Amino acid sequence: MIEMLFPIAVLLFFTTIGLLAINPVFGIPLLFISKPFIDATFEQPVFLDFRMTELIGALVPLLIFCHMILASQEASFSQMPLKEIWVVYVSYVFFFSMLIVFQDGLRPGANVFFRHLNGLVGFYMVQAFFLPPQRRPWLFRSLIVAGLFPVGVGLFQLATGVTWKVEHSEGILRNIGIWHDAVNIRQYMLQTLLVLFLYGAVYTERQVWKKLGLFVYMIGTIMVCIKAFSKSGFATLILWTGCWGLLFRKYAVLLIPMLGILLFGGLLAADLLGSVLQVFQKEIGFLQGDISGTRTFAGRWHSWQALMAEWQTYDWFQKLFGSGRVAIGAHNDYLQLLFHGGFLGLFCYVMLLGTIGTKLFLNLRQALTPMNMAAGMAYLMWMVDTIGLVPSAYPGFQWFVWGLVGLSLRLHASEELSNDSSQTEASDWERQMSNSSDKGKRKESQRKFPLLIPPIQGIPDGPQRKYPLQIP
Repeated sequence: MIEMLFPIAVLLFFTTIGLLAINPVFGIPLLFISKPFIDATFEQPVFLDFRMTELIGALVPLLIFCHMILASQEASFSQMPLKEIWVVYVSYVFFFSMLIVFQDGLRPGANVFFRHLNGLVGFYMVQAFFLPPQRRPWLFRSLIVAGLFPVGVGLFQLATGVTWKVEHSEGILRNIGIWHDAVNIRQYMLQTLLVLFLYGAVYTERQVWKKLGLFVYMIGTIMVCIKAFSKSGFATLILWTGCWGLLFRKYAVLLIPMLGILLFGGLLAADLLGSVLQVFQKEIGFLQGDISGTRTFAGRWHSWQALMAEWQTYDWFQKLFGSGRVAIGAHNDYLQLLFHGGFLGLFCYVMLLGTIGTKLFLNLRQALTPMNMAAGMAYLMWMVDTIGLVPSAYPGFQWFVWGLVGLSLRLHASEELSNDSSQTEASDWERQMSNSSDKGKRKESQRKFPLLIPPIQGIPDGPQRKYPLQIP
């Protein structure tokens, strides 16, 4: 099957790059749609021993930065929220990538640099080109379409039992489709599920048939995600269900995972539940006091201990600024940044995550909107993955998570700016009226010349009460 998909992936690759170079409004949606096809060719080099996954991870940042230089005022980098912390982070990424270049060579250093750089690229490109409200449905629909292929592959495996790539977790066969590992299929499913929730909440309020179609799509997505038997995937699903269901008081959402399991029938549901419990058998054994904690997290504690033992052998410069070695396989984002950038690199990364998380939390307290909630859920997914994976090494995952977060922060900032402007206009008008010495003439002018009163929002009385047609 992978061999059959290769020509399709090549065609999508060149089409995506071409559209992205011409117009990001069309290129970015196609980028999300084509990424699962391109990721399926991870074993096949196409140019000078480079794979399409590597090429697109480098070409997308280069093209987006070209558009950034030529961008209009609305899409300018200067309009991006939290741009300062991102500039500091990316600058240090460049520094420790150069250390890797000096020690291991150009290709490993460039690989690390572009992997981390795609975080800023995702954060910028979605908010820059999809801030206008008429463009956002186009983006969300494209993300929904992007999930059709991996969901279809997963459902085909469920229906037929076909296995293209064999991978086990705690003795359980995982359905990972045609991709490298369970990380890919899980990310596609969670990405699709989150966009389905967001699109359903914003664009299908009274459209019953659309809601029903999205609900069926959600059930299929959840079942494919469950059959990947990913611990971080289960943790993210539980957090999301609680966040969306409880904060929005959409208690029916809490029933979606259970309904999805029940659709498979009592016996199959019992087998599935038994498999899920088997995946977590070591964690359950640890809580019961029967198993050592080092055996949890799929035994990653041993590899982490080995990495820390190696870390102790480095000199002060390597510990402070970076080891100069590639640590993409660290299975922990913080350890990866510690090896790549030393204490300073880890500090920059933690400050970036902390700043973004704090801003998202404050925005949610001010306005519990579906967009803010979706961005918070994406951030939670990222934080879960940082424990046992290296999400900052996956360009496609960064485009989605940081793209959604950046769009949410930009929309919230735009709304705050609009509200502040309205309040300033109201204050200026009130001050001008209160400073007028001739109140009789002022009232007369208001009565005779209502069109001279500027349209002001947010004033409970005065011109809004007397001349409601003047308030847009």
